[in-house]
Amino acid sequence: MAQFFNNPGNIKAGSSWKGETYGDGVYRKYPTKAEGLAAIIDVMKGYDTNSLNEILNRYSTPDESGEPYEDYYKDLTEIYEVPENINFSDDMQVIRLMKGVTDVENPPEANDYYLDNDYIDAIKLIRQDELLTGRLGVM
Repeated sequence: MAQFFNNPGNIKAGSSWKGETYGDGVYRKYPTKAEGLAAIIDVMKGYDTNSLNEILNRYSTPDESGEPYEDYYKDLTEIYEVPENINFSDDMQVIRLMKGVTDVENPPEANDYYLDNDYIDAIKLIRQDELLTGRLGVM
């Protein structure tokens, strides 16, 4: 889905970031890769917490047992070095978070689709949105 809909976070319709509803209204479709990446952070910041564990308990899709995907937290903290308390003002932490979510939510070929420049463009969109809304670097 990431490559076709520019939605690497598998964000569903009804989420706050800009985007078009696709098909049956389940998932969002974004005009650019950067907008889809920025949407991941916008959704997470909307949870009003910096705790990665609390964010993932709301963001991640439950597995067959009904629990959030257990390895999500481990993958983000160990592979992508995302801290437990995310500083959304720190561009490198935000990029690592976006890369980790893209990796967990998608098949391996999606990682080849999203380039470093796409993550940088997403940061620019996030910071621009913060300036326009007055939510500078906050959750």
